[in-house]
Amino acid sequence: MQHIGISNGFGDITVMDAREIMKREAHDKLGKKQAVNFIRHSTDVYQEAIRMRGDKTHKSIALLHDVIEDCCPPNMEPDAYAKSIIEDDDIREAVLLLTRLKGQPYANYIEKIATEVGEVGDMARFVKQCDLQVNLRRCVNSERKSLAKRYEKALRRLETVAA
Repeated sequence: MQHIGISNGFGDITVMDAREIMKREAHDKLGKKQAVNFIRHSTDVYQEAIRMRGDKTHKSIALLHDVIEDCCPPNMEPDAYAKSIIEDDDIREAVLLLTRLKGQPYANYIEKIATEVGEVGDMARFVKQCDLQVNLRRCVNSERKSLAKRYEKALRRLETVAA
């Protein structure tokens, strides 16, 4: 497996590296249609991070926020997979925090993000709020009312932490 770390040796990350990891993993692990949707959604969350004035770390996490959840090989643990593709510790930890594990209740997943302390928790909450805003816009013109309510509730929970 090719390893592209998002670090320049000085602890700095680049959004271009994050974009390349996201695209490579989507194309390698998902079917063509699924990869296109995955890339589109990750790009939308990235654009929301720009709109919300996120820094370059937020933007990189936004691009990678679903990569572990959607692309991790079934025979590999999420932690090991994350280490194999993301070199930067804080970004990797934030992406892992944003990874909903199989069988994990949604409310528990949101609570895990809401209660994580420190910079990694702050970064993950920011990106999850961007993700939820994108998801809510997608629900507005559809019959997905119950899904929209779930996203609104999650967003309120995360906003109470940020306040």
